Amino acid sequence: MAKGTLKVSKKGVTYIPDELRNDGFTGSIDYLANAKTVTLMRPGSSLDEIEESLRIVLRDIKLRKGSVLRSD
Repeated sequence: MAKGTLKVSKKGVTYIPDELRNDGFTGSIDYLANAKTVTLMRPGSSLDEIEESLRIVLRDIKLRKGSVLRSD
């Protein structure tokens, strides 16, 4: 799973890394957001694919939280 940083200027200009653009994140990109997170949805992805992708992200977060606890 990729982890990175998007930079957004105060004027709203955003740099999308090459890795994401090469994976198809170009053109109009839909997103889902709440107060804590934003999910960018690659054009052409189905809601079933997005749901499975989010499940994978949640598993990755749980693994990362576990590794932080073990390193203390």
